[in-house]
Amino acid sequence: METLPLLTVGVALYNNESTISEALDSALNQSFTDFKIIISDDGSTDSSLEIASQYAKKDKRISIIRQKVNLGPYQNWRELSKNVTTPYFFWLPPDDIIHPQCFENAIAIHESNPNATLVFPKAVFMSYDGEILTESADSDIVTSNLNIKDSLIKLSTNTHACTAVYGIYKTKFLKYIPLDKHIMALDVLSLFNAAIHGDI
Repeated sequence: METLPLLTVGVALYNNESTISEALDSALNQSFTDFKIIISDDGSTDSSLEIASQYAKKDKRISIIRQKVNLGPYQNWRELSKNVTTPYFFWLPPDDIIHPQCFENAIAIHESNPNATLVFPKAVFMSYDGEILTESADSDIVTSNLNIKDSLIKLSTNTHACTAVYGIYKTKFLKYIPLDKHIMALDVLSLFNAAIHGDI
């Protein structure tokens, strides 16, 4: 009987032909390998789906969901979340690249901290030619050992670019994120939910 991997990497894809290859390469080249990738294509009109399909043919860890109509980003994320059966989940934007040890380090922190809901990587903003533009402003939102009130105050004060939302979650907490609704600042609300139910 095939065992379930620890981590699902979710990619909400829509017209990202210029960046999807680098994003997938950065995931497939992780030091931690116990994961699968689910790509939900939201009716791309460029070659994004074709590129993703070529990757899926080469690596059995990759599967693709093809939406019949364009759902929009929130509904596409929701479709992804409904297909997660692993203990951990990572949002991978199709225009991001991740450090080779990102998964390994984040999973290790989760495994040693049962109360952790979200472990996020440090983020930097880069130009398309690889020049580092600025570091994320969201580096000081660690909420360990804080009560809920102080956690939410810290998030409200220090969340700006909201890059921390693209971290590794314990999957059981995804149900608290209202992906079925069109809500402004859903990324910030996701962080608030993580802080309410445990530690970031």
